[in-house]
Amino acid sequence: MWKENSITAIGSVILQTAVNGLESTAVASMTAGGKFAMFFYCPYDEFGATMATYAGQNVGACRLDRVTKGMLHCSYLAAAYCVLAGVFLIGFGKLAIFAGVAEMVGRSAVGFGFVTVFGFTAACLASPAAWILADLFLIPAYCYCVRELDKIIEK
Repeated sequence: MWKENSITAIGSVILQTAVNGLESTAVASMTAGGKFAMFFYCPYDEFGATMATYAGQNVGACRLDRVTKGMLHCSYLAAAYCVLAGVFLIGFGKLAIFAGVAEMVGRSAVGFGFVTVFGFTAACLASPAAWILADLFLIPAYCYCVRELDKIIEK
């Protein structure tokens, strides 16, 4: 886990370097917003840890049907949390090893390529861009792993 976090942090440092070239209000906003957002990210880490344990136990029990069902239910919970957190943030807030690399690339691309052109708005979109890029790797990887495990269990 620490390797993935350090790779993601590199992208954040690159983005922060680009933001530092903007006015001090933008720098302070990005810093405060990042710290505030960390409170809302914690449940996603726990969803991941929970599903890793759940999936491991059920793969060990040769019950891939449970893994797929569990992932679906966890995705529903995460989506519901996302909506609730989004409503809270919009309503009350005034601040706006491959997956990690994809996140780093996404943040770096925004930092190098878009902050200088679009300014603070681009900096605010860096994390969503990084997550989308990471998902372009994670979703097919998940589907591939489930198919491969299914083949092994059917033997």
